[in-house]
Amino acid sequence: MTSKTACVVGAGAAGIATLKECLKQGFEPVCYELDSDVGGIWCKKDYSQPTNTPAVWNNLIMNSSKFNSCYSDLPPQFEDTLYLTAEVRSTLLLQSVSK
Repeated sequence: MTSKTACVVGAGAAGIATLKECLKQGFEPVCYELDSDVGGIWCKKDYSQPTNTPAVWNNLIMNSSKFNSCYSDLPPQFEDTLYLTAEVRSTLLLQSVSK
C-alpha cells in the first residue's frame, strides 16, 4: 500500500505535534516553515533587524504551566524556548521540515 503525503504548515508547537502524529499514523509529512529554525513564536528573534514573523519577547520563559504544555514523550525542561528544538531533534522530525 502506498503511503500518503501530508502537508503541515509551520513548525511551531502545533506543527511539531502534527508532524509526530502524521508519522505515527503512517503518513509522509512535509512541513513548511518560514523561519530558519523550528519553534514558531518560541524561536528567538534578533530584533535589531525587521522581521515578518511574530515572536515572544526574549525574557519570556513560559506563558502557561510547563506540565500542561509538554509533549507526552519529552518531559518539560527549564529552558522552554529550547524545548521545541529538542523535541524535533530527539524524534528525527527535522528531516520533515522544509525551510
